[in-house]
Amino acid sequence: MKVRKGFFLYIYTKSLNYRKMKKFILYTILLYSITTTAQCWESISNGEQHVMAIRPNGTLWGWGNGEGGKLGNGTGWSSSTPDQIGSATDWKSISAGKEHSFGLKDNGTLWGWGINAFGSLGTGNTILFNLTPVQIGTQTWKTVTASTNFSIGIRTNGTLWGWGLNENGTVGDGTTINRSVPVLINSSTNWKMVSSNSARSMAIKEDGTIWAWGLNAPSFGIIGEGGSQNVISVPTQVNTITDCKLMAVGFGHYLVIKNNGTLWAWGGG
Repeated sequence: MKVRKGFFLYIYTKSLNYRKMKKFILYTILLYSITTTAQCWESISNGEQHVMAIRPNGTLWGWGNGEGGKLGNGTGWSSSTPDQIGSATDWKSISAGKEHSFGLKDNGTLWGWGINAFGSLGTGNTILFNLTPVQIGTQTWKTVTASTNFSIGIRTNGTLWGWGLNENGTVGDGTTINRSVPVLINSSTNWKMVSSNSARSMAIKEDGTIWAWGLNAPSFGIIGEGGSQNVISVPTQVNTITDCKLMAVGFGHYLVIKNNGTLWAWGGG
């Protein structure tokens, strides 16, 4: 039987078009999947085993380990996908700690949820689990950081406050007494930002000076003040740097960015 060459060309063309069509369909499905499931986020904070985030529409979301109410979803259950927390649309910023989290709303009010051991939420009690966000007092706040069983915050008037576990001077009020409500750390009113890890904190004032307190671990030079104290229970100025704009507290070290953009570090290497 004689088969013309045009027949094979026809079959090849059909096969080629079919493959192109398959690719087109696959890309269309992929693009649709991306555009329909993509999620835009305004801010995000990573705890030890959970994540809290805010979308551009002001809604609050959480995922990961929900044990003890760390996600604030009212169940204490974990979630492998973002789970919306309540229906409020006025969340502004978020801080996820090891066992608890905080959120600030547009009106400056502070809300906390999760494990409240040692009064780390600042609610005035030590009720162990808070499964949903609860308002912390009526004051307004500029920023708050949730750490391991303690918390540090700056109010809108520039004052510095601490609460929770205080065994290593982590609250910063000059004592080692646990605090279940926020206590004023000192009389300064020019605090700008604060960051904490499991046992120590560092803050920057409006003048660019940096201050630190908590467990010092002098062999690593954690606080950076050049002394040999194991515990520093009040904010202590670090070195003589006066032009810092950003900082971060690691497990055993500090990082600072100066106004000129240079990066500085000290502590455990």
